[in-house]
Amino acid sequence: MKKTAQVIIIPTERASVLIKNISINTLSFGKEITKEFVRYGEEAQHLYILSDEEIKEGDWIIATDNNEGYFLHQVTPISIDNIKVKDKKIIATTNPELHQQDIFAVGNECCKLRQDFIEAYVKEYNAGNVIKEIMVEYQDIDVMEDGEELLRLKLRPDNTIIIYQDKTSKTYSESEVDNLLTKLHDDLSDTLASEFINLRKWKQDNL
Repeated sequence: MKKTAQVIIIPTERASVLIKNISINTLSFGKEITKEFVRYGEEAQHLYILSDEEIKEGDWIIATDNNEGYFLHQVTPISIDNIKVKDKKIIATTNPELHQQDIFAVGNECCKLRQDFIEAYVKEYNAGNVIKEIMVEYQDIDVMEDGEELLRLKLRPDNTIIIYQDKTSKTYSESEVDNLLTKLHDDLSDTLASEFINLRKWKQDNL
């Protein structure tokens, strides 16, 4: 079974394989860099995959403060009663401090992200198409008396989640839309060229 999950990226004071150039808003992915080696104008980042699953004691979550900022929190018996609607459970991340060591580990640690997904995220981010949602694979583990299915993340042997990317749709930047409209105008016959004006107006009103 596939379920939708949210993708966010937030700054970190820890070591990371993702570095953001703040001035030009681009990401780079490579060898892990610690805080002292991050250059001026750059900022280390971590990716987090968030789920709408029920939050339980021991889970790692992305919580929100009063200023709508993000922060990490591991749920305790005390804080479980203070969970907010906007708080989300972390199911996978590039943050190694939250990783479990193997699929048989006991606890509420988070899973890993494959390198190919991280590279795809960086490529889309730098193209102006930030990935905000993905489809994640779950498996049925039981059925309750009321018919509700109990689900668990389906993992690979390397403890990475299984992500599906929709290849039937594509997000276009504004410049790409302009290029497509220009090509369409060039391909139209004289009798249809006037329709191009309507397409331009639609683009201005909707994009």
